[in-house]
Amino acid sequence: MDKNQIRSEVLEKRNNLPKEFIKKYSEDIFNTLITSSIYTDAEVIMSYMNFGGEIDTNFINNHILKSGKTLILPKMLEDGGLAGVIYDGSKKFNDHNPFKIKEIDGTYIEAKKIDLIIIPGVAFDLNGNRIGFGKGYYDKFLKNYSGLIVAPHYEFQLYKNIPWEAHDKKIDYLLGDSLKKASQ
Repeated sequence: MDKNQIRSEVLEKRNNLPKEFIKKYSEDIFNTLITSSIYTDAEVIMSYMNFGGEIDTNFINNHILKSGKTLILPKMLEDGGLAGVIYDGSKKFNDHNPFKIKEIDGTYIEAKKIDLIIIPGVAFDLNGNRIGFGKGYYDKFLKNYSGLIVAPHYEFQLYKNIPWEAHDKKIDYLLGDSLKKASQ
């Protein structure tokens, strides 16, 4: 299957999930993450604001804020890039972007200052490859990033192998029914 076929297959399943299932599953997997050393050792964590049937990040984002860690959220830039913005819980969200994803304006932080990135995606494989929406926002942002990347996912988003390209940044951990190191 090519990337577009995988996107279509996964998005159809993901967009039909009941909200109650999404909320419960999301809390369960993020409870697994918050007890792991990759989370407890991180001080600056980039997450995201979910949309559609994505894993619900409200639980983890609130936990990051309450724990005294620094929460970074992505902001799409007009040049096709992505910036990490420091979020303290007080700013208002807007959705003035092509995907209508909640974003904030604020102080940008360099990727190299982030300890852990919780990354969204459409599909993932056991080798640490990821398929997003095809615009390359995260690939550009992660180009020189050397910290840890964890990908929360539903089991149907996980494939043995998916197509990848040389510029694609691999993820380090898969977060589903357990937290697993991706084979790289």
